[in-house]
Amino acid sequence: MDKIMRVSEFLNFTMNLPETVFYRGENMDYGETACVAMAIRDATNYDTYQNRVDFFERKIRESALLDKPDVLIPFAQHSGLATKLLDITSNPLVALYFACQQANDNSDGYV
Repeated sequence: MDKIMRVSEFLNFTMNLPETVFYRGENMDYGETACVAMAIRDATNYDTYQNRVDFFERKIRESALLDKPDVLIPFAQHSGLATKLLDITSNPLVALYFACQQANDNSDGYV
């Protein structure tokens, strides 16, 4: 694993990768669960996942904020609900942004 300290180093590194590469940025090392979505990573609450999604959907629909069921889960994830989705991007700078978000322990981010 390469440690990169500057955006220019990061861009030089990623510019040589094929366009078919996808990236994921995380603000800390999640070890073996680095490629696992939050609802699964949060094993203690995994059993209540569907209940949380159902409750969220009901609240959103009651508020008439969302009428497209195919975007409910992505909307829920970006509203703070742990979901089974895993965010990836074809843009290395987007992944870098998420890797640079503050972690609880000020650890290094990963792409």
